[in-house]
Amino acid sequence: MQTLLSRYWGANWTLRPHQPPVIQALSAGRDALVLLPTGEGKSLCFQAAALMRGGLTIVISPLLALMQDQVTQLQQRGIPAVALNSQVAKYQRQQIVRGLRHGRTQLLYLSPEQLLSPELTRQLQQYPPHLIVVDEAHCISLWGHGFRPAYRQLRDWIAALPQRPPVGAFTATASPALAQDIVAQLGLAKPLVIQGEPLGNHLWLQVEHCWTPQGRWRRIKHLSTQGKTLVYARSRTEIDRLTQTLRAESPHWVGAYHAGLSPSQRQSAFHAFQTQSRAILVASTAFGMGVDIPDIDRVIHWECPESLEAYVQEVGRAGRDRRPNASGHLLQLWGQKPRAGTFEQAKLQQLLPQVWQQLQKHPSTLRIQDHFQLSGEELNLLIGHLQSEGLIGFEQPHMARCLGPWSPSVAQHFCQMLQTVTRQRQVQAQAMRQYLRTRSCRRQSLNRYFKGEAGEICGHCDRCLSSHKR
Repeated sequence: MQTLLSRYWGANWTLRPHQPPVIQALSAGRDALVLLPTGEGKSLCFQAAALMRGGLTIVISPLLALMQDQVTQLQQRGIPAVALNSQVAKYQRQQIVRGLRHGRTQLLYLSPEQLLSPELTRQLQQYPPHLIVVDEAHCISLWGHGFRPAYRQLRDWIAALPQRPPVGAFTATASPALAQDIVAQLGLAKPLVIQGEPLGNHLWLQVEHCWTPQGRWRRIKHLSTQGKTLVYARSRTEIDRLTQTLRAESPHWVGAYHAGLSPSQRQSAFHAFQTQSRAILVASTAFGMGVDIPDIDRVIHWECPESLEAYVQEVGRAGRDRRPNASGHLLQLWGQKPRAGTFEQAKLQQLLPQVWQQLQKHPSTLRIQDHFQLSGEELNLLIGHLQSEGLIGFEQPHMARCLGPWSPSVAQHFCQMLQTVTRQRQVQAQAMRQYLRTRSCRRQSLNRYFKGEAGEICGHCDRCLSSHKR
């Protein structure tokens, strides 16, 4: 292990205490579930394990930007890594497949949708991987932050390989219930479980109760005057409004980032925010998983997140380089309460057979989303259920293939699934409310939710400061 670290990461590179057990377990052929906060070196764990184990390692990731960023870093270190996604040209795809045949690739990054394509499945049946890594593994759960239907097919895909390789699941956000769901959905066999603190202790945490909208405006303007600030808001309308107002008030660069912008607009905003030392980015939750900008000074939540999972994922963007003054501020307007992630059950139940009928005519799920005016979450719930019932599969990303006939039980199972998801999200919203009104250490509140035990007080949050003053 030390030889590999010295060769690829530098002679003076040292591992954190939680990293060696993960690397050793995966390289020795044991499954692992790794629950560590943002910036704690999860990627290094599976990259080093891939090199120690040898052969091909498949890294399944939900985000194109994250894949390309990690592949670029690995290539700069001299490690043969490639990414396979929808933006790869046909001739490049052929080169990547040839590289797999001749053993020239050690880490292959791709989305779950790409992995499940019949063409790539056939290739990997002939040249099977020695290790499979599922990054952002919470996406496999229906109530996880950022659910992706294709993740729920991974267990069957892995089981169909000539020989099952070890599987490593990595995420920064998982309650005990969500961790159990990840283990079950991926079929992990007696995995090594490594769990760290939900958030690094270097982050100052504060919930600020604002009595009026004007008071909240004054507070966000004050907080965003220095350094690099990331602001999270819930709706595109609110993001655009915040961006325009802050541009008029701030001497620094101010940009917006949400799904309503074109890919080039989002990339431009990302690059500007990444490269400037004093900047403000107002973003939706689309700016979250896999974002690796080490020098963000503070994260501001303009509104309450839906869950502690979402909150931890987002506030963990601050201070990845462990800068001592990094902070997270949640601006709670008086009377504003966390809302459970909601969807109209009756609407989705009515749409399910209609979506199935439309897919028989037009296999594009993106066209389905546009035709029925669905949110990304609604589309994922509908498509995910049709997949789990064996009615559709995917030849390529966003292009469904009908596999079986409709059955009345499909709608019945869908109703039961929606009720389960609704109950779980209500539990998440209640946990968020408890965090907001807690009078004890905020990290103890997070630890109780994510780890089942409070641990020691942190001394680095507004509640600890208030207690000290008393």
